[in-house]
Amino acid sequence: MAAAVYLRSTSADGTTTVTLVCSKTKVAPLKRLTIPKLELSAALLLAKLMSSVQRALELSEGTLRAGRRLKHSLLQPEAKHPPILPRTLRLTALVISDAHSRTLHGGTQSTLSYLRQSYWILGGRAPVRAHILQCITCLFTIKTWRRRAAKTYKGYLAVFVCFGTSAVHFELVTDYTSEAFIAAYRRFSGRRGICHTLYSDCGTKFIRADAELRALFRAGSAEMNSTITSLTNLGTTWSFNPPAAPHMGGKWEAAV
Repeated sequence: MAAAVYLRSTSADGTTTVTLVCSKTKVAPLKRLTIPKLELSAALLLAKLMSSVQRALELSEGTLRAGRRLKHSLLQPEAKHPPILPRTLRLTALVISDAHSRTLHGGTQSTLSYLRQSYWILGGRAPVRAHILQCITCLFTIKTWRRRAAKTYKGYLAVFVCFGTSAVHFELVTDYTSEAFIAAYRRFSGRRGICHTLYSDCGTKFIRADAELRALFRAGSAEMNSTITSLTNLGTTWSFNPPAAPHMGGKWEAAV
């Protein structure tokens, strides 16, 4: 048997949103029970769940607020019991935009932490991340030329961090492809020198770029036999993090 509690909200334009708040399941007893007894057991489970939800959520002055274990803390009342907002409301989008601006266009975690001091958005991480991905200030565009009718396209920054000195080098990348990254890496190595070992996460563009660099290296070695030794000595070893291990890239994530 199972019980679920949903939150139903209706906006000013008549749009209705239903959000799952919590649910609970319970295994039926081994001994045989009649259908009315099973229904009563499920009703009891739902009543207990509703009692827990009502203690956790407080209705104050027409506003549904979140109940927390911080009710005895010295925080402000708005921080202890923030009002609950559905993720699809226009007001929620405006609140997220204001919090993102006040955190100086911070990331998902910093914006969400600032938001939760005053509001609690149901499933808040997804709308905050979606807003940041669409933020014009956080992204920048590149013009093909400076005259009229110039086309613009999305640009990226490649961050190179030295493990020895913690020096940071930024390189402009014109596209989210392995070819564009290889071009950026060539500009970086031409200015800073060839890396002995290059560490990165296991992104698909990085893995493809590594394969293309190895192919170019083999082709160049085959054509220029006289420089095989020097190219081997100057070759870069590319080391990837294990899959699903973002904590292993703290050195360059701190620079980001």
